[in-house]
Amino acid sequence: MQVLERHVGSGEPVHYRDWYALLRAAGYHVKGKDPLASFLAQISKVEGVEPLGRRSGKYRLRRVA
Repeated sequence: MQVLERHVGSGEPVHYRDWYALLRAAGYHVKGKDPLASFLAQISKVEGVEPLGRRSGKYRLRRVA
């Protein structure tokens, strides 16, 4: 989440493929047979991350008040 917050910011929408690309550019690796699918499965479980719309592929970090 820190990589996304640094590059995009809280509350700003980002497609999960772009988020994944930011992580890869920052030197992080995701394990799994299909790393992108593994990444997507994991971000959908993270508290503080919310999906935007149904099946849009876009997420955002919830803003902390």
